[in-house]
Amino acid sequence: MRRVDRLAALSAAALVMAACGSSSGSSGSATTKAAGTTAAAAAATTAAASSATSAAGTTAAAATTAAAASGPATKIKIGFIIEQSGALAALGPAAIDGAKLVVNQINAKGIVVGGKKYEFELDIKDSKTDAAGAVAAATALTEDDKVKFIFGPTTSGTAPGVAQLVLPKKVLFFSPATALHDLLTPEKIAGDSAYLFHTNWSPEGIQTMQQKVTQAAFPDAKTMAIVVSDDGSSKQTTPLQKNAAKNLGINIVADETFPAASTDFQTVLTKAKAANPDVLYICCSGPNNTGVIKQAMDLGIKSQIMYPGQPVSIALKDALGGPIPVRTAIAFQPVVMEKTASGQVLTAREGTKRFLFNLLSQAIEGSDRAEERIAVIDGLTRSTHRQEIQRRFNTDPAQDPLRILLATDAAREGLNFQAHCADLFHFDLPWNPGRIEQRNGRIDRKLQPASEVRCHY
Repeated sequence: MRRVDRLAALSAAALVMAACGSSSGSSGSATTKAAGTTAAAAAATTAAASSATSAAGTTAAAATTAAAASGPATKIKIGFIIEQSGALAALGPAAIDGAKLVVNQINAKGIVVGGKKYEFELDIKDSKTDAAGAVAAATALTEDDKVKFIFGPTTSGTAPGVAQLVLPKKVLFFSPATALHDLLTPEKIAGDSAYLFHTNWSPEGIQTMQQKVTQAAFPDAKTMAIVVSDDGSSKQTTPLQKNAAKNLGINIVADETFPAASTDFQTVLTKAKAANPDVLYICCSGPNNTGVIKQAMDLGIKSQIMYPGQPVSIALKDALGGPIPVRTAIAFQPVVMEKTASGQVLTAREGTKRFLFNLLSQAIEGSDRAEERIAVIDGLTRSTHRQEIQRRFNTDPAQDPLRILLATDAAREGLNFQAHCADLFHFDLPWNPGRIEQRNGRIDRKLQPASEVRCHY
């Protein structure tokens, strides 16, 4: 068996695994079932080809325009304030790598305005996860480096001070910090806040999202314990979770706070354990979340777990020596959103998943048992249902119509789909290449009957 990695211009936050209707991976079967699968694959391929063509055309146009401009490119500094030290230092490396990647991609295409070439240059400063440190970084950017565009910092404890400093100077300021929503009143937008770009939900949107996650993940929960740090993000987010719990009829039976720089959470967790809650809510940074969950497991806490922020499952798996042994839900605050016709706000991942589901459903509409041919696995899919989907997907196509699986990273490990599937489509490219290999490993593995496995990017 060999694996073929194929590149395409695709971006989103889900992966699609499509079984081709035969153990050889061929889509040439004449049966109705296989014909529907082929139609779905064609629709997805057409979308990818269209995207690739569009991207290629845009790149070519930019290159032509850039070539037409004469003279050296003028440098434009972009300030980037990010946590590189202090309690949230773990956020820095990935954020810096991502910012560099974006700037390099933009510069490679070329920026031409009025026949003149420009080029972005990152000016990176450390917020030190500290309000004074963030203000000092912003001061250096605006006064010493004369920067007119600043991205970050990201936390509610550091961003407001930066906003107070840079907005009166008419510096464009981009940050996802929840506390900045207070600066977006109509009166303030008419003034200095016109230069603020808040890349996150409103508090109302965050509460709605947290309430939906709580209800979907823990439908039978009656009690919840709160264990959070005293950082700015927790102060903004935790009251919203309490409101969400109240709306769902969930009683808060413990409410504990610890210093953001803590590494020992035994005291607050012991109090939470005594309350025996159905759900343990933890907030807000990745390092804190990892430490709290690890120590909660060490204490024998059996409560289900919920936390906002970046997923920490990989770090926890390393710390625990295996997967988290209790049901866990992540209420992630996205920076990219879409709004449906019904008014429902979706994260980029959820929106992409729904788009792909609708696209594929339309492609096989009218085929035999079309409604049974697509399944979805995401973070809220219960273990028993995941196992049932795996069983059906690996069943001979002549016996079960399920041929298309749409999944988030929830399916990247612990589930195998190689019995009748030889094509996997990535609709995003994670920063960690190991995640890509984990996904590919769902079909590129022993007992794969096809002679060739195709992984599309």
